Amino acid sequence: MVVDGNYGAATSAAVKTYKDARGILQPGQESADDIVGIRTIGSLDNEMDFLEHELPLFSGFIAPTPMGTPHDHTQCPTPPRVSGQLLDGHASHRATPINPKGLGRMINIYGEGETDYLGFVDFATEAEFQNGRLMTSTLPDKCANDICIRSAPISPFTKREILRLATPVAQGGCRFTYASTQIPFKTPRKEILELGQVIQQARIADPNHPDDPYEDMEVWVIDILEF
Repeated sequence: MVVDGNYGAATSAAVKTYKDARGILQPGQESADDIVGIRTIGSLDNEMDFLEHELPLFSGFIAPTPMGTPHDHTQCPTPPRVSGQLLDGHASHRATPINPKGLGRMINIYGEGETDYLGFVDFATEAEFQNGRLMTSTLPDKCANDICIRSAPISPFTKREILRLATPVAQGGCRFTYASTQIPFKTPRKEILELGQVIQQARIADPNHPDDPYEDMEVWVIDILEF
């Protein structure tokens, strides 16, 4: 594409795609328009700030590639346990936690083994979606230092369970990582931000669809605060 400095059809389409992928909609809108307003400029500024200050590979809290941190990937789970994305036939680690606190229990809510190699254990919060996982109801209060959810919704009950399980700050605290593409789940930002303080946020492209923002993983890492 040649950059000509004009706001033409290609730029208009790109603006719509960008806003749709990030849920930048006006009240009553079902799809984005091509107007670059205050919210769009703010989103662009935030993402540029992240890119300009991006941490070196694997030095933060989120796996930026499907490989995850160095490990024996041949031992990672395979289908039928894994129904999501794969890397060489095994569970992909894109947008999963790295460098966990590791002080106590590590919980992957609705996980499929993609964080097994780090010591996380898969759990379900609601019995109808258990699918062979352990239930968080079997766990004691304030027992988890690391909790993650990947490509699953945060229901009101799940949110209450996260807060119940989170270790208090005075006892080491709890880190929560949430990751999802815009399809099938839009990131529930309100529910995430209500949990505590953001310590990292990123968008990670799908290597199989690098030009499709709908396949980007939006990832939030939160230090859970007590309420």
